[in-house]
Amino acid sequence: MKRALLSIAVGVLFIGLAAGCGGLGAGDHATYEVASEETQFGNGCDQQNNPDDTTTLRTGTSFFVFLTSEGGDAVPYLDVAGVVIEGKESDTGFDFSGTTTQVEDQGNKTITTTTKIDVSMDLDGQSVAGTFTSNVVSKCSGNGCDNGDSGSCQQTTKFTGVELDEPVAIQPG
Repeated sequence: MKRALLSIAVGVLFIGLAAGCGGLGAGDHATYEVASEETQFGNGCDQQNNPDDTTTLRTGTSFFVFLTSEGGDAVPYLDVAGVVIEGKESDTGFDFSGTTTQVEDQGNKTITTTTKIDVSMDLDGQSVAGTFTSNVVSKCSGNGCDNGDSGSCQQTTKFTGVELDEPVAIQPG
C-alpha cells in the first residue's frame, strides 16, 4: 500500500513539474503579465536613448499565448494588444517572428518599409522573461528619393513577468 501511494505521489509531482515547464500543447493557452524595461534604440533611429536619463518605471502589458493544431503539429501564437505573431517552441520557451511590408507609391518614387518583429520568451515555471525586437527598414526607389527616404532602425525591449492563473483586467485609476 505504501509503495502504491508513493508511486501516485511521484506521478502527481512529475505531472506538476511537466506542466510548469512550458507543457503547453495544441488547444492550450496561457496569459502572462509582463513589465517591460525602457526601449533601447539602435543607430539610425530618429529617437535615441539619452545616457543621462534614468528610470525605474516599467510599462505593463499582457501577453496571451495560444497553440493551435496545424497538420498534427502544435503551432504557438503570441497575441499582444490584438497583434498576433506565429512562433515555434524553443529549448527554453517560445520564439515568435513576423514581418510586414508596406509599399507607398508617391508618383516618381516608391518607398518600401519592411518591419520585422521578433519576440523571444523564456519560461521558467510560472516566470517569463524575454526580448522584443523591432527592426524597420525603409528603401526608396525612383527619381525623387532623398536621404530621408531610406534607412533602418532597430528597437529592443527586455521584459519579465509571470503566468497568470486567470486573466486579470487591470483598470487605470
